Amino acid sequence: MPALPPGSLIVVVGITGYIACYAGLEALRAGFRIRGTVRDTQRAAALRVAYEKFGVDASPENLELVTFDDLGSEAQLEVAFADADGVINLTMPEFDSEDDYVSRMIDGMMLPLRVAARVPSIKRYVMTSTLAAADPQLVGGAPTAEPITEHAWNDEAVQLYNTLRAAGEKNQWVEYCAGKTLGEKAAWEFIEKNKPTWDLVTIFPACTWGPVMFGPARTTAQILAGLLEGDPTLCYMRPYTYVDVRDCGKLHAIAIAEESFGGKRTIAAAGPTNIKEVVDKLKKSFPSAKLPGGPSLEVPASKWNIDNAVATRALDNEWISVEDAVVETAKSVGY
Repeated sequence: MPALPPGSLIVVVGITGYIACYAGLEALRAGFRIRGTVRDTQRAAALRVAYEKFGVDASPENLELVTFDDLGSEAQLEVAFADADGVINLTMPEFDSEDDYVSRMIDGMMLPLRVAARVPSIKRYVMTSTLAAADPQLVGGAPTAEPITEHAWNDEAVQLYNTLRAAGEKNQWVEYCAGKTLGEKAAWEFIEKNKPTWDLVTIFPACTWGPVMFGPARTTAQILAGLLEGDPTLCYMRPYTYVDVRDCGKLHAIAIAEESFGGKRTIAAAGPTNIKEVVDKLKKSFPSAKLPGGPSLEVPASKWNIDNAVATRALDNEWISVEDAVVETAKSVGY
């Protein structure tokens, strides 16, 4: 598909989310008109104020915010997607220990795709996946001999999920990894079978840090905020890769516009890190924070085994550093 020109109408589903608000910001900066779906009118108002602080024109002519209170409503999706040129969908269902989260995640990824396939004006659809859909190490798998590329899938997560399910056990992280893997596979199978008039792009971010644009911390930013108060949850994470939310948002905006991204998966990962490095960077800037220490920080060195060449070129070889990412996260939540 050709690149979408400035002035095109882009729907950002869940625009008040942690990554989504930056995707919307960067799309506005690139000259697109945005229709953002929201579930909370107060957060919608706060988003418009936040955008104006960044110096972008967030007037209703450029930023239309529509209420979207049911992720499972085809009717609401049809209204949101009407006459759109592109879609960026960053939503995912909240975890519920009482139901099959994997099935809900797959359904949540597929329903908007099916609705978009009925909208002839759409030319590109960008879906947020996760690096956990590609890297088996994130569920304890052995390191791969070759770098993780856009062709990799986390089949180990799916196998582990099936094993746990057969035993009547649940693990939120495993279900997240398996759900994203199966949901993204289903999306590509849908494209192959139905051949819609638009092309699909998937972005799979690494562990995402960076400043919360407005409101309380959520998702990974919330975990880091807890770390500053002594919560050891992050200490149990294996060495991992990171991306700053600002870079991640920019990649989503680039992916909706650039012809070369069409029909491809793209890894959004800036570099390796681990819990010790994160704590050290935070201690340097916030010496009074109640950061954990001791044996919990004795982790193996981080190993870089990710091919991020496509995203690196798209960002002109400039990734935000892990220090900037975690320090700015902390500042945005009150430190």
